[in-house]
Amino acid sequence: MDAMQLHATPPAGEINLTLSTWGPVMYNNGTGPMPFLDGTSYYYSLPILAPQGTLTVNNRTCQVTGESWLDRQ
Repeated sequence: MDAMQLHATPPAGEINLTLSTWGPVMYNNGTGPMPFLDGTSYYYSLPILAPQGTLTVNNRTCQVTGESWLDRQ
């Protein structure tokens, strides 16, 4: 995966971002599976993402960039 799109519409505005990956995927315990309750879950992280896009709040739109991290279970 090279990038993903994020679109959200909170009450005060709108978020439109492209999240570009900048590094390897990190898997829990090296492969991803982890004990969870009475079974197994799968966990990974994308530790270096470069978001770029727009943030609109109260009808004012700004260009945004930065660094972010994604965890997923």
